[in-house]
Amino acid sequence: MAKQNVWRLIFRNKNKLYKICNFWGWDKDATLNIKIYSNPSNKLHKIRKIEQTETPNPNGTIKVSQKILFDDIVPTDFSVNKHTFHPNGILHTTNLEGEKNELGIKSIPFDKIETFHCLTIILPKNPSTYPEILEKELGKNDVVFDTEIFKNSPFQINVYIVRGGKKPVTFPPQELGINADIFCGENETYILFVRCKQTIENIGKPFPPYTFIGKFIQNP
Repeated sequence: MAKQNVWRLIFRNKNKLYKICNFWGWDKDATLNIKIYSNPSNKLHKIRKIEQTETPNPNGTIKVSQKILFDDIVPTDFSVNKHTFHPNGILHTTNLEGEKNELGIKSIPFDKIETFHCLTIILPKNPSTYPEILEKELGKNDVVFDTEIFKNSPFQINVYIVRGGKKPVTFPPQELGINADIFCGENETYILFVRCKQTIENIGKPFPPYTFIGKFIQNP
């Protein structure tokens, strides 16, 4: 069996390197696996309440905004090993023993994506709390960012599937703030596109106490 490519996001903080997350499986059948490095073990959290508002856009569409309070996020006993996104839209989370949690959650199938679709948003805690990695251990698919570009303030990691078989290819538009784009792999149909971004409002704010990974259930 051919060895699959693994793309890792590494953050440099005060001359030390820390592993944030990695992606693999894309080479096989467009199934995407995401592992969040965490120290100690990453526990699955559930949301008890989401405040949602809908705002009409000038073009007739509706903008949906969701607000989550930290007090409404509760931990479980499920230790997360990886999050898996299948091309048919099925999402699930697996622990080290291979047991699955939230099996059957449905997102948009990849073949229904016309331009691009955000699979997930990852909100990391302070990068210096993640497992350290030495410079000599970096590989060809490792992407290193210095947290100084984010002013050592909270940022987010957006993971997109982009339709690559139709020309011209449409990527998510840049937004105000800091954007760092990564192309982690592509085939004839799809491109795996990762954007590390920070809004101006997050500069100077504290990092979240946990690493959060949100799964998009509906196509925007």
